Amino acid sequence: MDAARLYPTISAGELQQILHARNGEMALLDVREEGAFADGHILLASSLPLSQLDSGIALLVPRKATLIILCDDGVGLAQTAHQRLTALGYENVVILDGGMPGWTSDNHEIFAGVHVPTKALGLFAQRELSIPEISPNEYARLEEDGSRFLVLDCRPFSEYQRGTIPAALNSPGMETVHQMHGIEGGTHLVMSCAGRTRGLIAAQTLRDFGFQGNISALRGGTMSWALSGRAIRKDASQSWKPKCPAKAPGRDIVTSLAHRAQISILDAAACEQWKSDKSRTFYTFDIRQYAEYEAGHIPGARHVPGAQLIHAFDRFVGTRGARIVLSDDDGVRAAGTALWLRRMGWKDVGIIYISAFADLERGPSLPEGNPGGMAATPVSTAPDRPAMQAYLARSDDLLEKVARDGTLPLAAIAVN
Repeated sequence: MDAARLYPTISAGELQQILHARNGEMALLDVREEGAFADGHILLASSLPLSQLDSGIALLVPRKATLIILCDDGVGLAQTAHQRLTALGYENVVILDGGMPGWTSDNHEIFAGVHVPTKALGLFAQRELSIPEISPNEYARLEEDGSRFLVLDCRPFSEYQRGTIPAALNSPGMETVHQMHGIEGGTHLVMSCAGRTRGLIAAQTLRDFGFQGNISALRGGTMSWALSGRAIRKDASQSWKPKCPAKAPGRDIVTSLAHRAQISILDAAACEQWKSDKSRTFYTFDIRQYAEYEAGHIPGARHVPGAQLIHAFDRFVGTRGARIVLSDDDGVRAAGTALWLRRMGWKDVGIIYISAFADLERGPSLPEGNPGGMAATPVSTAPDRPAMQAYLARSDDLLEKVARDGTLPLAAIAVN
């Protein structure tokens, strides 16, 4: 019997139309293993390997009526995934006819690497919002000239430990905004990451919240630093703390930023209304530090630090067009994160203050422990020079490819 009669299919052209239309909700899931996904995938696909399907689907695509489109290499993985999802109660599952070979034969774009939409977002923001950058050579001259500077590695602590530039201190993502008023006047602030994206996002987020000092993102991050022939520091362990306690930006700034970026500020009743709407998918993330989350969070919220949610968005949110609520104590980290989701083209984004709920849940987010990737696992392997060169080179024409693809609605939202 023809497989199409057993398993509903969709053509590459039909899928492209759905991705362009952006009407309603849908999830595009690539069920190949992660290595194959990284070699080349559809821009808005989320990687959910068949080997992880049963354990990962409920978090990635929580609403069982969601349209799910499965993609593979055309060798039967999608059919097996269809069987499993149907057995789990998912009601609207179709398969991309011909898988990735069918997609490429129809002359559609494919993208190498992981978390490509966020990489494109960082490059787009740099171009449209004129985020300052500094090269490794320019930064080295700051050191030689005796200039006052501060280098903050904005990645999770575990990544920072694997390798960073020698002078860098760790200050993950949105946490820097909380303490930005503790940066001494006249300091050149340099934000660094592994490549380029998170440094750009961290630098612009500080500007969004009104930071007036000299700030740059290190172009190419630790990769470009290593490729310039300079040493990478292993097992770094210093977190940045301002010399003087700094007051976080106030709620007036959060309210103003939310208004200008069209981010909803919800109360408990509005949040419950979003959550109870069975026609829509609803995600709730607590984007604070893990210890804060464990001490008390709104019911049902999953812990993912704000910067990690932006960076690996397709890992946590599988349903395009869903509603997303970000919870926080003072709103600063939630607003900064929500702004970038709006820049990514996400429409229904809300923030909520934890104080809106009288009863909080306590304890870990998920049985596996810390899902935000914050556990420190030092790695001391030598840098793979060809891999770093290839990684940085992929960004050269990324925006051009994204524009040709036409399915990622990036927006250069300026709020200051």
